[in-house]
Amino acid sequence: MVLKDNEFAVKRIDNKKKKQFINPLTGRKKGKKGMSFLKTTIPPEERTLKNLPRFAKQGKGRFSSGKPKVRFQDWLMLKNGSKSKHSVGQAPNGTWYGWSHRAVGSFNVGKLIKPGIIGNKFEYGADANKKYNDYAKKTWV
Repeated sequence: MVLKDNEFAVKRIDNKKKKQFINPLTGRKKGKKGMSFLKTTIPPEERTLKNLPRFAKQGKGRFSSGKPKVRFQDWLMLKNGSKSKHSVGQAPNGTWYGWSHRAVGSFNVGKLIKPGIIGNKFEYGADANKKYNDYAKKTWV
């Protein structure tokens, strides 16, 4: 891949099929995955979770949302502070990110954290509350 000025490469999540080749030592077929990269014009200092390339179109139908194009760790160029696999890293713009299997959070040094900033906040409507309360009365849950 040849990059022009102001172009950057980010490793893709490889969802390609394995290419078949014959192992010269054993004479058996083997599969080998190729590696592909995503070209972008967004420099590493300006990358955030909001401008993350979301999903590759894959499949047809209502339930095929596709797979992510790139991992957010590769997109943000997160570096771990130690050799072990921790779920925290620092991006080139100085922002720290922490993640688990279900959530990602970001913070800067000196940032004031208030209630309601971290986590997904979702409020149910009146019809959902009524439905839940009716169910709770019937089942004593």
